[in-house]
Amino acid sequence: MKALNTQRFAAGRLSPPSWLALLGFASVCGFLVMVRRALSNSAAFYPHQLSSSSRSEKPLFTRPASHWVQHLMDGASRPAGVSMKEFMYECFKRDVARGELGENRDILRDIRVHRREGRSLRMVSWNVHFFSVGYSNVVLGDGLDEAKAVISLLHADVLLLQEVPPSVLGKLEKWLLDAEGYTHFVAAPSADPHVLAADSSVYAGERLLVIIASKRPFRQSAQVAMANGGHAAFAEIELPSRSAAENSVDAGRHHGRSQGSPPSSAPSSSSSSSTPPATALVYSLHASVRCAASVRREEIGALLLHAQSLYPSASASEQPCLIAGDFNQPNEADYPPHEWHALASDLASAKLPESDGVMQLLRAAGYVPSWEVASHSRPLVGSSAWNGAVVDYCYVANVARGLRGRHLPTTMVVEATYFHHSLASDHLPLVVDFRI
Repeated sequence: MKALNTQRFAAGRLSPPSWLALLGFASVCGFLVMVRRALSNSAAFYPHQLSSSSRSEKPLFTRPASHWVQHLMDGASRPAGVSMKEFMYECFKRDVARGELGENRDILRDIRVHRREGRSLRMVSWNVHFFSVGYSNVVLGDGLDEAKAVISLLHADVLLLQEVPPSVLGKLEKWLLDAEGYTHFVAAPSADPHVLAADSSVYAGERLLVIIASKRPFRQSAQVAMANGGHAAFAEIELPSRSAAENSVDAGRHHGRSQGSPPSSAPSSSSSSSTPPATALVYSLHASVRCAASVRREEIGALLLHAQSLYPSASASEQPCLIAGDFNQPNEADYPPHEWHALASDLASAKLPESDGVMQLLRAAGYVPSWEVASHSRPLVGSSAWNGAVVDYCYVANVARGLRGRHLPTTMVVEATYFHHSLASDHLPLVVDFRI
């Protein structure tokens, strides 16, 4: 029998029973892979249902804690003569130095791959700290040129900025148009807490803006009233079509109104067929700070109502929507238990809430953080801002998880989420790559 089997393999043939055995084995392996993948996707979509031990093992948390949180966990004292804010910023600087050696290289590498494969879209959301190096209300120097360098480096198709001074908006838009190719703009005033003090060393008394700048055409744009005197910038953005991506057709040179164009249902003039291009609803916001938690819930609730009003029919379930910006609140779901325990204790000592309910509100409406559904799972940074916590988000709805880079029957798939490390601001730019 052994000799017979050897002859069969040598001749490149298998008997019918051997074929059936191999097919059965392959079917079992395929079924196990499907089960494992389904369980993995379920965990990614519903991290709030995981136990503490499961959260510790998630790929998102295979990274060191932020230096500020590590300091809290160590129970160490800060250096003598250094204020709390100064020490937190020093911790942030160490976070940035660490990230410049790893995360930043991946961002530049991956965009080349995505652009080469076609039909990609990169969104960047960034609180630019009124283009000033420093933190909170402390200005250590002008950061405009460094911020421009970061924007040029990241090659975003859709750029969302927070804390933009109105007095620089015109020059900023001109530079974005002439130097970077952004053709559509909308800006909106932020809430009352984001008005700079009358004695500020820069841009005194100015109400800071949120903006959306896009290389893709707008179907419509507007300022959306939230709460606390603030607004979000909104745009319905046309997504790249197959022909546009493959032929590198320019999206158009129409320059939208800076302070919000009136909504219009007319398709863009760049559309070359009778079927309008697919679109995504995009919101840039800066949530209130030093306020009751209910205020931020009211702000986000206004955006959810606005999005629902645009597509009240059943088609809304297929309309991709992105809500991104500075949410001014860390969330337990983004930390392993030992880190969250230290951070929650610090929030309590500062009389700040452990939760403002915004993430729960968004989840209930079908939105999740972009890093939870990314096709290429990456460790989540321990901090996105000088305060040592993750407070910058892109929440996505009706955007599917990819399977090892393969296309799914959906308009948008999240490929990867990163944070670019830079000291041009006291927040890190959030980078989200989508496949269309």
